Amino acid sequence: MLQHKKFEYPAIAQLPKQVNNLLLQGYLENHMDRFEDNYTAHAGLCANNEMLADKTYNDTEHFHLTGPNFDADNIPKSSDGDKFNLRDKLRRNWNIHPYMDEYNWATPLPHYEGTDLHRHMTELFEAPIIRLRMSRMKPGGRVPPHIDYNTTYAVRFIIPISGNEGVVNKFWYKGEIVSHEMQAGKAYFLNIGYKHSVEHNGDKERYYLMGTLGGQQDIECLRR
Repeated sequence: MLQHKKFEYPAIAQLPKQVNNLLLQGYLENHMDRFEDNYTAHAGLCANNEMLADKTYNDTEHFHLTGPNFDADNIPKSSDGDKFNLRDKLRRNWNIHPYMDEYNWATPLPHYEGTDLHRHMTELFEAPIIRLRMSRMKPGGRVPPHIDYNTTYAVRFIIPISGNEGVVNKFWYKGEIVSHEMQAGKAYFLNIGYKHSVEHNGDKERYYLMGTLGGQQDIECLRR
């Protein structure tokens, strides 16, 4: 487990990173045919939150840049949620399915490995990137309020690429609601151990890069 807990960090904050957004845009344009639905893109990772996967099914699509370095039988389904408990995932207990541990999603996929984007992302963050995917969200889309995991499991970051106008991120943080509109080409820390949601009130498809870090080095500057 990582050391510092969620209450030591803000709800959301820009990270001091120099993102090459033109590089992200170019990579995205060359791989638009890779987008998949929630269940296909997140094989096994939806098992503990069928509600979220279902409610965003028509609004969001994704494709991974990193993935598992193995093939496992019996990929867990949402109906297996009771079998594979979320607490077991967060504690990384031996009895969770390997697809459900984001630390097993760190292998660069062939279309990403060795690219300029791969090198850029590796240089951008101090902590290892254990999961990385591109996502898009339709205008009018919603991600309902939910909680993912604490900072003691891993660290979530996001880089909006385009179409972010009108997108509002909300966090229920320490007794208040924190709302934030992010800027394209900036990297942000998301404190997803608190309840949070997304509302897309704009009129363009939103594209963004979402990642998980296996360490807290990059958010140490934010710790209170």
